[in-house]
Amino acid sequence: MPLDRALAVFTEIVQAVTFIHQNKLIHRDIKPGNILIDNLGNAKLADMGLMKDLESETLLTHSRAGVGTLAFAAPEQFDDARHVDRRADVFGLAAAFYFALSGRFPFGSGSPIQVMKRKLQHQLVPLSQLLPDLNSALDQAIIRGLHPDPEVRPDSAEEFLAGLLGKPSKGIVPVPKVPQVAAPTGQGRRNHVRFPIRLNTTLGELHPSSHAIPAHVLDLSTAGLCLESPQSFELNTLLQVDLPSEYTGLTSSYQIRTRWSKRLPNQNWLFGCKFVHPLEKEDLERILFLDQSKTGIRGQGSGVKKQESAVETDQLGFRLLTRMALPLASIGLRLII
Repeated sequence: MPLDRALAVFTEIVQAVTFIHQNKLIHRDIKPGNILIDNLGNAKLADMGLMKDLESETLLTHSRAGVGTLAFAAPEQFDDARHVDRRADVFGLAAAFYFALSGRFPFGSGSPIQVMKRKLQHQLVPLSQLLPDLNSALDQAIIRGLHPDPEVRPDSAEEFLAGLLGKPSKGIVPVPKVPQVAAPTGQGRRNHVRFPIRLNTTLGELHPSSHAIPAHVLDLSTAGLCLESPQSFELNTLLQVDLPSEYTGLTSSYQIRTRWSKRLPNQNWLFGCKFVHPLEKEDLERILFLDQSKTGIRGQGSGVKKQESAVETDQLGFRLLTRMALPLASIGLRLII
Protein backbone atom coordinates (compact mmCIF):
# COMPACT_ATOMS: atom_id res chain seq x y z
CA MET A 1 0.00 0.00 0.00
CA PRO A 2 1.38 3.48 -0.85
CA LEU A 3 2.50 5.51 2.17
CA ASP A 4 0.02 8.35 1.71
CA ARG A 5 -2.89 5.92 1.47
CA ALA A 6 -1.68 3.95 4.48
CA LEU A 7 -1.44 7.13 6.55
CA ALA A 8 -4.98 8.14 5.56
CA VAL A 9 -6.37 4.71 6.48
CA PHE A 10 -4.54 4.48 9.80
CA THR A 11 -5.51 8.03 10.76
CA GLU A 12 -9.13 6.83 10.71
CA ILE A 13 -8.29 3.58 12.48
CA VAL A 14 -6.41 5.44 15.24
CA GLN A 15 -9.48 7.62 15.73
CA ALA A 16 -11.54 4.45 16.21
CA VAL A 17 -8.98 2.96 18.61
CA THR A 18 -8.82 6.22 20.58
CA PHE A 19 -12.62 6.19 20.94
CA ILE A 20 -12.44 2.59 22.20
CA HIS A 21 -9.76 3.50 24.73
CA GLN A 22 -11.66 6.56 25.92
CA ASN A 23 -14.53 4.21 26.75
CA LYS A 24 -12.23 2.02 28.88
CA LEU A 25 -12.02 -0.79 26.33
CA ILE A 26 -9.08 -2.62 24.72
CA HIS A 27 -9.55 -4.16 21.26
CA ARG A 28 -6.78 -6.83 21.53
CA ASP A 29 -7.04 -8.01 17.90
CA ILE A 30 -5.96 -5.15 15.65
CA LYS A 31 -4.71 -6.62 12.37
CA PRO A 32 -5.12 -6.03 8.61
CA GLY A 33 -7.90 -8.63 8.45
CA ASN A 34 -9.98 -6.53 10.86
CA ILE A 35 -9.55 -3.27 8.96
CA LEU A 36 -12.22 -2.78 6.31
CA ILE A 37 -12.70 -0.09 3.69
CA ASP A 38 -16.17 0.72 2.38
CA ASN A 39 -17.06 1.75 -1.17
CA LEU A 40 -16.49 5.41 -0.28
CA GLY A 41 -12.94 4.72 0.93
CA ASN A 42 -13.70 5.05 4.64
CA ALA A 43 -11.71 2.76 6.95
CA LYS A 44 -13.53 0.79 9.64
CA LEU A 45 -12.20 -1.28 12.54
CA ALA A 46 -14.05 -4.58 12.82
CA ASP A 47 -14.31 -7.69 15.03
CA MET A 48 -14.81 -6.82 18.68
CA GLY A 49 -14.81 -10.46 19.77
CA LEU A 50 -11.65 -10.19 21.91
CA MET A 51 -12.39 -6.77 23.37
CA LYS A 52 -11.60 -6.24 27.05
CA ASP A 53 -13.68 -3.97 29.31
CA LEU A 54 -11.32 -2.33 31.80
CA GLU A 55 -14.17 -1.42 34.17
CA SER A 56 -16.03 -4.72 34.11
CA GLU A 57 -15.57 -7.29 36.84
CA THR A 58 -16.81 -10.07 34.55
CA LEU A 59 -13.98 -12.54 34.03
CA LEU A 60 -14.32 -13.18 30.28
CA THR A 61 -10.60 -13.92 30.06
CA HIS A 62 -8.97 -16.20 32.61
CA SER A 63 -5.87 -14.95 34.39
CA ARG A 64 -2.67 -16.00 32.59
CA ALA A 65 -4.65 -16.90 29.44
CA GLY A 66 -3.47 -15.75 26.01
CA VAL A 67 -5.56 -14.29 23.17
CA GLY A 68 -4.87 -12.61 19.84
CA THR A 69 -3.44 -13.26 16.38
CA LEU A 70 0.19 -14.36 16.62
CA ALA A 71 1.57 -12.27 13.74
CA PHE A 72 0.10 -8.99 15.04
CA ALA A 73 -0.67 -9.22 18.78
CA ALA A 74 1.59 -7.88 21.53
CA PRO A 75 3.68 -10.54 23.29
CA GLU A 76 2.09 -9.82 26.68
CA GLN A 77 -1.28 -10.92 25.24
CA PHE A 78 0.03 -14.47 25.10
CA ASP A 79 1.22 -14.35 28.69
CA ASP A 80 -1.65 -12.65 30.51
CA ALA A 81 -4.24 -11.15 28.15
CA ARG A 82 -6.56 -10.29 31.02
CA HIS A 83 -4.23 -7.58 32.35
CA VAL A 84 -3.04 -5.87 29.14
CA ASP A 85 -3.58 -2.13 28.65
CA ARG A 86 -3.98 0.19 25.65
CA ARG A 87 -0.32 -0.21 24.70
CA ALA A 88 -1.16 -3.72 23.48
CA ASP A 89 -3.37 -2.06 20.86
CA VAL A 90 -0.48 0.27 19.95
CA PHE A 91 1.57 -2.85 19.18
CA GLY A 92 -1.26 -4.14 16.96
CA LEU A 93 -1.43 -0.81 15.12
CA ALA A 94 2.34 -0.86 14.52
CA ALA A 95 2.29 -4.45 13.27
CA ALA A 96 -0.64 -3.79 10.93
CA PHE A 97 0.98 -0.61 9.56
CA TYR A 98 4.26 -2.51 9.01
CA PHE A 99 2.37 -5.12 6.97
CA ALA A 100 0.43 -2.47 5.03
CA LEU A 101 3.64 -0.82 3.81
CA SER A 102 5.84 -3.87 3.30
CA GLY A 103 3.54 -6.84 2.73
CA ARG A 104 5.62 -8.69 5.31
CA PHE A 105 4.88 -9.88 8.83
CA PRO A 106 7.02 -7.82 11.25
CA PHE A 107 8.52 -10.88 12.92
CA GLY A 108 8.53 -13.22 9.94
CA SER A 109 6.83 -16.57 9.66
CA GLY A 110 7.42 -20.02 11.10
CA SER A 111 6.27 -21.90 14.15
CA PRO A 112 4.59 -20.02 17.03
CA ILE A 113 7.72 -20.51 19.13
CA GLN A 114 9.95 -19.00 16.43
CA VAL A 115 7.70 -15.96 15.95
CA MET A 116 7.32 -15.35 19.68
CA LYS A 117 11.07 -15.64 20.22
CA ARG A 118 11.69 -12.91 17.63
CA LYS A 119 9.03 -10.72 19.25
CA LEU A 120 10.52 -11.02 22.71
CA GLN A 121 14.02 -10.27 21.36
CA HIS A 122 12.74 -7.40 19.16
CA GLN A 123 14.18 -9.03 16.05
CA LEU A 124 12.67 -7.36 13.01
CA VAL A 125 13.88 -5.67 9.86
CA PRO A 126 13.18 -1.92 10.27
CA LEU A 127 10.92 -0.48 7.59
CA SER A 128 13.66 1.99 6.67
CA GLN A 129 15.76 -0.94 5.40
CA LEU A 130 12.90 -2.07 3.17
CA LEU A 131 11.82 1.44 2.14
CA PRO A 132 14.97 3.64 2.13
CA ASP A 133 13.09 6.93 1.63
CA LEU A 134 10.99 6.46 4.75
CA ASN A 135 10.81 9.32 7.27
CA SER A 136 13.00 8.61 10.31
CA ALA A 137 10.25 9.67 12.76
CA LEU A 138 7.84 7.20 11.17
CA ASP A 139 10.47 4.47 11.28
CA GLN A 140 11.04 5.13 14.98
CA ALA A 141 7.30 5.08 15.68
CA ILE A 142 7.11 1.58 14.21
CA ILE A 143 10.24 0.37 16.03
CA ARG A 144 8.93 1.71 19.33
CA GLY A 145 5.42 0.44 18.70
CA LEU A 146 6.71 -3.10 18.12
CA HIS A 147 8.92 -3.15 21.20
CA PRO A 148 8.33 -6.13 23.55
CA ASP A 149 8.37 -3.81 26.59
CA PRO A 150 5.11 -1.80 26.80
CA GLU A 151 6.97 0.95 28.67
CA VAL A 152 9.03 1.69 25.52
CA ARG A 153 6.03 1.93 23.19
CA PRO A 154 4.10 5.13 22.52
CA ASP A 155 1.73 5.62 25.44
CA SER A 156 -1.38 6.00 23.29
CA ALA A 157 -2.70 5.45 19.78
CA GLU A 158 -2.65 9.23 19.25
CA GLU A 159 1.04 9.44 20.20
CA PHE A 160 1.77 6.59 17.81
CA LEU A 161 -0.09 8.39 14.99
CA ALA A 162 1.87 11.59 15.69
CA GLY A 163 5.06 9.60 15.07
CA LEU A 164 3.69 8.21 11.82
CA LEU A 165 2.92 11.76 10.71
CA GLY A 166 6.49 12.88 11.38
CA LYS A 167 6.65 14.11 14.97
CA PRO A 168 10.00 13.04 16.48
CA SER A 169 9.81 10.75 19.50
CA LYS A 170 11.19 11.77 22.88
CA GLY A 171 13.95 9.17 22.76
CA ILE A 172 15.58 7.05 20.09
CA VAL A 173 15.17 3.28 20.31
CA PRO A 174 18.16 1.44 18.80
CA VAL A 175 17.57 -0.28 15.48
CA PRO A 176 16.85 -3.96 16.14
CA LYS A 177 19.61 -6.39 15.23
CA VAL A 178 18.41 -9.29 13.11
CA PRO A 179 20.66 -12.35 13.29
CA GLN A 180 21.94 -13.32 9.87
CA VAL A 181 21.42 -16.97 8.97
CA ALA A 182 23.67 -18.15 6.18
CA ALA A 183 21.72 -20.02 3.52
CA PRO A 184 23.06 -23.46 2.66
CA THR A 185 24.77 -23.58 -0.74
CA GLY A 186 26.25 -26.27 -2.95
CA GLN A 187 27.00 -29.46 -1.07
CA GLY A 188 25.70 -27.91 2.17
CA ARG A 189 22.19 -27.65 0.71
CA ARG A 190 22.26 -31.24 -0.49
CA ASN A 191 23.29 -32.40 2.98
CA HIS A 192 19.86 -31.49 4.38
CA VAL A 193 17.93 -34.73 4.82
CA ARG A 194 14.76 -34.70 2.72
CA PHE A 195 11.80 -36.75 3.97
CA PRO A 196 9.11 -38.05 1.57
CA ILE A 197 5.70 -36.84 2.68
CA ARG A 198 2.33 -35.96 1.18
CA LEU A 199 0.42 -33.13 2.79
CA ASN A 200 -2.60 -31.35 1.36
CA THR A 201 -2.09 -27.65 1.94
CA THR A 202 -2.70 -24.19 0.53
CA LEU A 203 -0.28 -21.51 -0.58
CA GLY A 204 -0.45 -17.99 -1.92
CA GLU A 205 1.63 -14.96 -2.81
CA LEU A 206 1.96 -12.08 -0.33
CA HIS A 207 0.22 -9.38 -2.32
CA PRO A 208 -3.33 -7.92 -2.43
CA SER A 209 -4.68 -9.97 -5.34
CA SER A 210 -3.43 -13.30 -4.02
CA HIS A 211 -5.80 -16.14 -3.21
CA ALA A 212 -5.36 -19.54 -1.60
CA ILE A 213 -4.21 -22.23 -4.05
CA PRO A 214 -4.43 -25.97 -3.27
CA ALA A 215 -1.09 -27.77 -3.27
CA HIS A 216 0.61 -30.99 -2.13
CA VAL A 217 3.90 -31.11 -0.23
CA LEU A 218 5.90 -34.07 -1.56
CA ASP A 219 9.09 -33.87 0.49
CA LEU A 220 10.34 -31.77 3.37
CA SER A 221 13.58 -30.77 5.10
CA THR A 222 14.63 -28.06 7.52
CA ALA A 223 15.87 -26.00 4.55
CA GLY A 224 12.95 -26.30 2.16
CA LEU A 225 10.29 -28.41 0.51
CA CYS A 226 9.09 -29.78 -2.82
CA LEU A 227 5.44 -29.26 -3.70
CA GLU A 228 2.99 -29.79 -6.54
CA SER A 229 0.50 -27.11 -7.55
CA PRO A 230 -1.85 -26.46 -10.48
CA GLN A 231 -0.51 -22.91 -10.77
CA SER A 232 2.93 -21.85 -11.99
CA PHE A 233 5.10 -19.23 -10.28
CA GLU A 234 8.17 -17.31 -11.37
CA LEU A 235 11.48 -18.31 -9.84
CA ASN A 236 12.30 -16.52 -6.57
CA THR A 237 8.61 -15.77 -5.91
CA LEU A 238 7.82 -15.23 -2.22
CA LEU A 239 4.96 -17.52 -1.15
CA GLN A 240 3.21 -18.47 2.06
CA VAL A 241 2.42 -22.13 2.78
CA ASP A 242 0.57 -23.78 5.65
CA LEU A 243 2.02 -26.78 7.50
CA PRO A 244 0.42 -28.67 10.42
CA SER A 245 1.42 -27.52 13.87
CA GLU A 246 -1.07 -29.10 16.28
CA TYR A 247 -2.79 -32.42 16.84
CA THR A 248 -6.12 -30.63 16.38
CA GLY A 249 -5.35 -30.00 12.69
CA LEU A 250 -4.37 -26.33 13.13
CA THR A 251 -1.58 -25.01 10.93
CA SER A 252 1.26 -22.48 11.00
CA SER A 253 2.15 -20.29 8.03
CA TYR A 254 5.69 -20.31 6.60
CA GLN A 255 7.26 -18.07 3.98
CA ILE A 256 9.08 -19.83 1.13
CA ARG A 257 10.81 -18.84 -2.12
CA THR A 258 10.64 -20.81 -5.34
CA ARG A 259 14.06 -22.08 -6.49
CA TRP A 260 13.16 -24.26 -9.49
CA SER A 261 10.07 -25.50 -11.31
CA LYS A 262 9.11 -28.31 -13.67
CA ARG A 263 5.96 -29.01 -15.70
CA LEU A 264 4.41 -32.43 -14.96
CA PRO A 265 2.58 -34.75 -17.39
CA ASN A 266 -0.70 -34.04 -15.54
CA GLN A 267 -0.22 -30.32 -16.37
CA ASN A 268 0.51 -29.45 -12.74
CA TRP A 269 3.77 -27.83 -11.69
CA LEU A 270 6.49 -29.21 -9.44
CA PHE A 271 8.40 -26.64 -7.35
CA GLY A 272 11.49 -26.73 -5.21
CA CYS A 273 11.25 -24.08 -2.51
CA LYS A 274 13.49 -22.72 0.23
CA PHE A 275 12.22 -21.58 3.64
CA VAL A 276 12.86 -17.89 4.34
CA HIS A 277 13.43 -18.95 7.96
CA PRO A 278 14.68 -22.57 8.15
CA LEU A 279 12.59 -25.01 10.16
CA GLU A 280 13.73 -25.95 13.60
CA LYS A 281 14.50 -29.64 13.93
CA GLU A 282 11.67 -29.99 16.47
CA ASP A 283 9.17 -28.45 14.04
CA LEU A 284 10.24 -30.84 11.28
CA GLU A 285 9.89 -33.85 13.56
CA ARG A 286 6.43 -32.71 14.69
CA ILE A 287 5.20 -32.27 11.10
CA LEU A 288 6.53 -35.68 10.08
CA PHE A 289 4.86 -37.26 13.10
CA LEU A 290 1.55 -35.49 12.46
CA ASP A 291 1.67 -36.63 8.84
CA GLN A 292 1.24 -40.20 10.10
CA SER A 293 -1.17 -39.41 12.94
CA LYS A 294 -4.95 -39.38 12.93
CA THR A 295 -5.37 -35.67 12.29
CA GLY A 296 -6.92 -36.10 8.84
CA ILE A 297 -3.58 -35.40 7.14
CA ARG A 298 -2.02 -38.61 5.85
CA GLY A 299 1.36 -39.45 4.36
CA GLN A 300 2.15 -41.70 1.43
CA GLY A 301 2.55 -44.70 3.69
CA SER A 302 -0.90 -44.25 5.24
CA GLY A 303 -2.99 -45.10 2.20
CA VAL A 304 -5.15 -42.95 -0.05
CA LYS A 305 -6.61 -39.86 1.59
CA LYS A 306 -10.38 -39.41 1.39
CA GLN A 307 -11.53 -36.54 -0.80
CA GLU A 308 -13.74 -35.16 1.98
CA SER A 309 -10.69 -34.78 4.24
CA ALA A 310 -8.72 -33.08 1.48
CA VAL A 311 -11.44 -30.47 1.01
CA GLU A 312 -11.68 -30.03 4.78
CA THR A 313 -7.93 -29.43 5.07
CA ASP A 314 -7.88 -26.99 2.15
CA GLN A 315 -10.76 -25.01 3.65
CA LEU A 316 -9.04 -24.90 7.02
CA GLY A 317 -5.84 -23.70 5.38
CA PHE A 318 -7.74 -20.95 3.56
CA ARG A 319 -9.39 -19.76 6.75
CA LEU A 320 -6.03 -19.58 8.48
CA LEU A 321 -4.46 -17.72 5.56
CA THR A 322 -7.20 -15.11 5.71
CA ARG A 323 -6.66 -14.76 9.45
CA MET A 324 -3.03 -13.93 8.67
CA ALA A 325 -4.18 -10.98 6.53
CA LEU A 326 -4.49 -12.35 3.00
CA PRO A 327 -7.42 -10.67 1.20
CA LEU A 328 -11.11 -11.60 1.30
CA ALA A 329 -13.96 -10.11 -0.65
CA SER A 330 -17.33 -9.27 0.84
CA ILE A 331 -20.41 -7.37 -0.24
CA GLY A 332 -19.59 -3.68 -0.35
CA LEU A 333 -16.39 -4.15 1.66
CA ARG A 334 -12.81 -5.16 0.99
CA LEU A 335 -9.73 -5.66 3.14
CA ILE A 336 -7.12 -2.93 3.11
CA ILE A 337 -4.23 -5.26 2.28
